[in-house]
Amino acid sequence: SVVETGAPLIVFDASGKSPVAGAVTLAIKPASGLAAIFAMLPVAQRLMIAFADSRVENAGTPVRTTKITRSE
Repeated sequence: SVVETGAPLIVFDASGKSPVAGAVTLAIKPASGLAAIFAMLPVAQRLMIAFADSRVENAGTPVRTTKITRSE
């Protein structure tokens, strides 16, 4: 299992049940279906950004940008 490998197991939980042993449980207000998915999206996004930021220098900073300013 994931726990046996030493890799962190992260569970997004909207069930309202007790956490899974050996896992990091991110509890979200109990919901089901699309309501649960929409409740999890901001949490998942923050987790992914924090994960990338911990591994990549300047994560989220645009590398190439162009700005077009027009005045009429």
